[in-house]
Amino acid sequence: MDAKSLGLTLSDLEFVVEEASPSALNPERLKQIVRDDPSFRNTIVSDDKVFNRVVVSHGEELLRISPALYFDVLLRRALKDLGRESHTLELSWFSIPMKSPISYRMSLLLTIYQI
Repeated sequence: MDAKSLGLTLSDLEFVVEEASPSALNPERLKQIVRDDPSFRNTIVSDDKVFNRVVVSHGEELLRISPALYFDVLLRRALKDLGRESHTLELSWFSIPMKSPISYRMSLLLTIYQI
């Protein structure tokens, strides 16, 4: 199974391995595990360090990740956060404050998937 079949580009693999495990002794082996094991891939993409790097802007620096990975990281975080809640408040689309692009994207994800 290759990285593309799991929705990851080579750049995505390098990004998640570097962020989730920067001191890995064998990053190439770790990339191989991510490629071959969907469960491990889901775990590493859900890592807090990966999420923080995706949402925290460092000036004008652009991340070199695919839109699919960006979406996956945000969606997994939303699911993780909602899993901790005993209940959620349903808001209409127009009542959600749009303070930042991240807030907009997260509210869009929540609306689309009605999580």
